[in-house]
Amino acid sequence: MQIYSYDHTGPVMEQEQSLAQTIPEKERVVLLEAMDQGYFEVPREISLSELATELGMTKAEASQRLTRGMVLVMREECDTALFESNTHREA
Repeated sequence: MQIYSYDHTGPVMEQEQSLAQTIPEKERVVLLEAMDQGYFEVPREISLSELATELGMTKAEASQRLTRGMVLVMREECDTALFESNTHREA
């Protein structure tokens, strides 16, 4: 499952696979739909209420899954960045 639209070479592909494995399916579905529908654009192209309706869930449920998914992505990205930073220092 694609999380980012970077050039798909070596390390980026591994990172995508790691993120796909880290994020539970329910959160991943909401995150991907939010990205596809323009929820993260400025200005937003879809509201949280509209996103929830399209996904067949309540606004609260969509919000919770979106937040949990974003937290997991950020944790994974921060852990990866810290690991890479420490690896470069040791080299």
